[in-house]
Amino acid sequence: MTDSLASYHRCVDRIRCNWPQFLEKRTQRLKEQERFGSVAEKVAENILEDLFTAVLDWSVSDVNHQV
Repeated sequence: MTDSLASYHRCVDRIRCNWPQFLEKRTQRLKEQERFGSVAEKVAENILEDLFTAVLDWSVSDVNHQV
């Protein structure tokens, strides 16, 4: 029980630490969409990849991109 609680706290700390950088990068990705028109799916894919890899600590190889 204590082990899982410690893992939970590490996960929450990692999310809190990386969240501001994620929001900044998300803003940049949304600006990219404005510049190039309607590329909503690609921008959404990039934002989700940033969320999973930078905030939730997935490796890039764990992300399945749409084909």
